[in-house]
Amino acid sequence: KYRKFLFLILYIFPYYSLDILYAQNYNKIESQIDIDLQEANDLFSKRDYQNAYTLYLEAANNSKKNNYSKGKSEGYIGAARSLFSSRELGKSTRLLLAAKKEEYSRSNPKIMSDIYFYLGLNLHNLQMVQPAIENYNNSIEYANKISNNQVRITSINRNL
Repeated sequence: KYRKFLFLILYIFPYYSLDILYAQNYNKIESQIDIDLQEANDLFSKRDYQNAYTLYLEAANNSKKNNYSKGKSEGYIGAARSLFSSRELGKSTRLLLAAKKEEYSRSNPKIMSDIYFYLGLNLHNLQMVQPAIENYNNSIEYANKISNNQVRITSINRNL
């Protein structure tokens, strides 16, 4: 009777405890990345693009180390938007293409609509009008898949 109990305590409980600790630590890491992304968004809204870029990229790199797709997507997109402001369109485009590959992006029509819109802006500013239009159309296509009506309308209207 006691052997089974002892077995549970000595062999199973430590592994279960480690799983719980790992999950808690993982959630703390994701939470910290989300906080960093929000701080970067605040800097971006204050037009402090260089510091926003640095923080977005840091969040994306930390997300990459921890396999946090949402953090990578949002970090890459934010960094790309910051670079657009300083007209570093090649680097901005590369970051958007990296964000486009993320599972979080691919499963979220709003994010995909954003990515294609910003790709369109970059190409438009490079005088590549036809590819820009194609990206704007892709943005609208993804925007039409957004379930929230207000967000969908806003995402479509910005492409017009």
